[in-house]
Amino acid sequence: MPVYADQPDGPQLSLLAGNPKEGAFSALVKLPAGHASPLHTHPANFQAVVVSGTIKNGRTAEDSPELKAGDMWTQPANEAHFTGCTEDADCIFVGNMDGAMGTTPAEEAVEASTQTVVAAADIAFAPMNPEKPEGPNLVALTGDMKTGPWTALARFPAGLSTPKHSHSANYSGVVVSGVVSNGGDETFSAGSVWSNAAGNVHTTICAEDQDCVFFITMDGAMEMIPAE
Repeated sequence: MPVYADQPDGPQLSLLAGNPKEGAFSALVKLPAGHASPLHTHPANFQAVVVSGTIKNGRTAEDSPELKAGDMWTQPANEAHFTGCTEDADCIFVGNMDGAMGTTPAEEAVEASTQTVVAAADIAFAPMNPEKPEGPNLVALTGDMKTGPWTALARFPAGLSTPKHSHSANYSGVVVSGVVSNGGDETFSAGSVWSNAAGNVHTTICAEDQDCVFFITMDGAMEMIPAE
């Protein structure tokens, strides 16, 4: 759906969790090719990962790094910034904002951007289980996995299949790269979204062609409950 009602052909949003008008939320966002936002601020911090296309985010249109698929960036709250998409293709990214969106136009660029950018190859994934470094890896983005809610970026080695299990919380995932399945016949490639309700028995599988990277948002603690 349009992010802004008066811009039906502008940025679009698919909500994953929360409410952008009231507080923290996670969403999949699409910017049309060539889109260029005016300088603006948000009252909340934002963390995002590029799924496809080439995004520019920074002080101004002229002073913004180019972010490509798999790259991650943070945009600090209340800092004026530009966000755009190059003309090559539509841009899709997924992320979390720790408060309401509250977009406000800004008149002047900041002297120096304090955003952080991490290239896909440099993201510091760590094993979920230190005793099994060849298993699933995560990098936490927001919240606390022990209590929830939380968001993270996960990386599964090619060919990995988890045992059947369920979670005590609801979660949604967005594929950044690779091909993921949730234990059924359907597979999910980059940009696909899937959800699992609390208590639903499933397995998560990464196809053998390449490692899988996906964004996760969960509304409670991370608890894996073995299932038959």
